[in-house]
Amino acid sequence: MHKVSLSLVFLFFLTCKSSPDCQNPLLGPANPFGPLGLNLPSATSSLLYCPKLQSQDVCCDATVINDFQSEVDSLVNSINEFAGKRDSYLITAFREIPSLLQSFDQLKQKVELLNTTHPDIFPGFISRFGIYYESLEEWSKNAKEYKSLFVRMQNERKKCETIILKYYAAVKCLACDANYSSKGLFGTPSSPVINFSPRVYRRIAEECFNYLNYSSEISELQRFVRSESLIKFMSNKVEKVQRSGFPTDMLGGDIPNINILGVNASYESLARFPSGNDCIGPGNCEWACDNFIVGGQLDLNKLQIGGINGTLDNAFNEIERTSRRLQQGSYYDPEEDEAGLIINIELDPANVGGILNLKEKFWIRLFILFVSLILV
Repeated sequence: MHKVSLSLVFLFFLTCKSSPDCQNPLLGPANPFGPLGLNLPSATSSLLYCPKLQSQDVCCDATVINDFQSEVDSLVNSINEFAGKRDSYLITAFREIPSLLQSFDQLKQKVELLNTTHPDIFPGFISRFGIYYESLEEWSKNAKEYKSLFVRMQNERKKCETIILKYYAAVKCLACDANYSSKGLFGTPSSPVINFSPRVYRRIAEECFNYLNYSSEISELQRFVRSESLIKFMSNKVEKVQRSGFPTDMLGGDIPNINILGVNASYESLARFPSGNDCIGPGNCEWACDNFIVGGQLDLNKLQIGGINGTLDNAFNEIERTSRRLQQGSYYDPEEDEAGLIINIELDPANVGGILNLKEKFWIRLFILFVSLILV
């Protein structure tokens, strides 16, 4: 009898632990992400969104859930607006690339000449400027393809932002779910943690890997755009040594720092793509989810610039190590359209594609006009 009573108590404990409640850590004023919830679960059947919550116990009023689309629309509009402003800034900045490429080609000729005429002095140049020269050489290769790189970044950005916002919308449904405790959500309102399933991690990695990669390359191009003073400084040093023949003329002066963000830092990025075995492809980049959706909140800064503002390659993985808790035993595995919301991320919100292809389109139109006149 004693053993039976203990078993009943244990079963009662398990039942209580798994029963629906409204202590969801994503709810309430302590968490700015979540809506104000109900005190007790309540069944509803008039939901426009979150169809899996239909006719189930929920912790949000139906009017709150039915307003999810307008809330997400407002967020999408902000994302599109920022993307348009950043695109416009980048394209304006990238207009300097052709002249910078020309200046760097001239520097390369001077460096090659120095190596030929003063092979004894050339090692001094490499000692002081080698790392900068190598970076400029690498960036110049990508700079020649900056138009196609920018277009690829836009395409991948749309894919990444769309999938992230779909899962973000799903989290809003989770915030109102009275059965949240069995779906990988735990913690407190001030520090909630969501265990997304491995499948969700993979989907985000698949859709965002290229965006993060191209954003990293765009970041390098931003450094190249800021390199005019560095190229000029190096060029002057080489010319001076070439004229004097004195190795000491390679010294002196502060090398311009092109890693310092300018006055438009909100549109610039020093993002670095994670390197090493932690991120070698979409199949091995499960860090992405925790870096974009942390505690139910969407990190817009990382999403919009395609990375972390900083220079540490392992910055992504630091967050992954501290916030991923798959060992807790349950996880959230929503469908991509779990919330049933429409996500309208614009591909080219500022229409800078027209600016990029202005010259090409002009010659195409001129050719068509020429051919039509001949035919007439």
